[in-house]
Amino acid sequence: MVSDSSEDAEELEEPHFLEPKKPEPIDIHFEVPVSGSLRDLHMTSETAHAEVIFQIAETMGVRKVDMPRIRYIFSFTPKSPKPIPKFFDTPEAWNQLLCDAATYIATEKGKNRGKGQVRAWRIRIEELVSKGTASGDGKVCNCCIPSPHLFLT
Repeated sequence: MVSDSSEDAEELEEPHFLEPKKPEPIDIHFEVPVSGSLRDLHMTSETAHAEVIFQIAETMGVRKVDMPRIRYIFSFTPKSPKPIPKFFDTPEAWNQLLCDAATYIATEKGKNRGKGQVRAWRIRIEELVSKGTASGDGKVCNCCIPSPHLFLT
């Protein structure tokens, strides 16, 4: 009896496992402060944290090394009580932002038996600046750590 070599080859192949499904990229819309106004900046969830920071700095018109500490607030965050901004200074903060955005999108899509519309949303970027540095009065707001270059009077 002659065996078919193609049948033997199929039996020896390792089983194929399904690749995990890569999540859809999320469009991220930032509102970046520029000279007292806001400028739109569009990124995706596939962008690295360092590139996001670079793009925000470029939009703000500052060098990355001169960029102030920044924080963010989602537009879908309830306005009452006043939302507390989250820091955006590490890759972990970027990952948390993406997780929060994905959770919001999944929740919105889950409404109305999976046919829910996802309302438009944005992320507002805020600079963390002490009140005393601009006016020179030496006072520091209670929400930030004083800079070693700031002299208290």
